[in-house]
Amino acid sequence: MTVPRRPWPLVVVPVALVGIALGLPIQIMMIYEYSLWDVSGILSKLTWLNWVCIALILANAYLLYEAHRLVHWTVPISIIVITLNNWFVAHSGVDFSMLETALSSLGYLTLHGLLLGPGTLKVLNDQKMCWWKTAKRSQVSLPVSVLPHLGDEIETSTFDLSATGLYIPYESERENGAVPKSIVKATKEVRILPGSLVTLRITLDQLRSIRCEGKVVRAALASGIYPAGLGIEFSKMPHSDRRRLASFLRRCKTQRASLTS
Repeated sequence: MTVPRRPWPLVVVPVALVGIALGLPIQIMMIYEYSLWDVSGILSKLTWLNWVCIALILANAYLLYEAHRLVHWTVPISIIVITLNNWFVAHSGVDFSMLETALSSLGYLTLHGLLLGPGTLKVLNDQKMCWWKTAKRSQVSLPVSVLPHLGDEIETSTFDLSATGLYIPYESERENGAVPKSIVKATKEVRILPGSLVTLRITLDQLRSIRCEGKVVRAALASGIYPAGLGIEFSKMPHSDRRRLASFLRRCKTQRASLTS
């Protein structure tokens, strides 16, 4: 399966928005012939509506770069506010004509039109496509107890582990190296299906273990180096345990780096 890449508009548009936000005070500096160091004079010329525009533009730049679901609201709101600001400038000021402000509004709208490409829209509409948000996994085998809300406790081990979840193989289904014939059969036998809630106890070493709640988000057949198994996402974990897990993962990363160097 091809790993999705960050669409280029989610880089170009945020960078352009930061430039637009910085451009507002730069325009004032040039129009009123302020020096770069006359910060108080430049700021005095910014209206409350200018500040709202700057805040919205910078917020949109960040949200678009992160492909946040809120952009479905913040982008149209910012377009409306920027257009109103330009209309107000054209009617109350003497520095810009109606044509100039209209072209400015049209340019801002056109910039956001880059987001309408199918690849970009797919990422904005499906957070699972945002690969850069996925926590890095460490392929490590640790003892883990899985206690379903319905059924008996299962003792197994992790195949990989990250700050947000883990993957466990169907050890009971792989006796003598056999691969399970049916993922459905396996999940029914252990009474853990996607959407199930479980309690996890992961042993990091002889002295430390962590306990948290989890949700089964994926049941998969064997693929590549991955055996058939379950992907479980952490849902409730005490802050102290999150620190322990983060420390353990950092050590794993350091050990891998030393082995490859």
